[in-house]
Amino acid sequence: MPHLDDVHDNECVPSPGAYEVFYVLFHSIFYALIPPVSMVTFGLLTLFNVRRSRRQILSIEQQQNSITKRRDAQLIRMLLIQVVVFTLLITPEVIRSWYRAFTLNVSKSEEQIAIEELFEQIANLLLYTTFSITFYLFTLTSEVFRRTFIQLFKRTNTTVSLNH
Repeated sequence: MPHLDDVHDNECVPSPGAYEVFYVLFHSIFYALIPPVSMVTFGLLTLFNVRRSRRQILSIEQQQNSITKRRDAQLIRMLLIQVVVFTLLITPEVIRSWYRAFTLNVSKSEEQIAIEELFEQIANLLLYTTFSITFYLFTLTSEVFRRTFIQLFKRTNTTVSLNH
């Protein structure tokens, strides 16, 4: 069975050659390309489905309601901001992965290694931030989300008070 990873500077890295290129392409596609495209696709499909369902339930006069339009605009804004922030935060990790793959066998000075390690740590921090920032983005960009979140806490507080 072929072993496709090597240990280089105490780190497990893809073996140089075809597997290395495959790994970097796989990493780029599955971490940087598919998630934002999927988020936009499913977000827009959800929005269109909500609008279609609303049309079936409400009359034309009620559809023109400014609250409905404002809520739809907030949903679109939330989706676009999430996709943009996700893309911005994941891009340094993809760049780092490409750079590392193609400079693995290049001799580097201690200063260059230190700079690369700093960039790697920053890229990792941004990568981990990507997965926890959604709540904050929604809270900052959507009045509806904030209102619903506050109401959830009010209900929870009331339920806890009634049980004690």
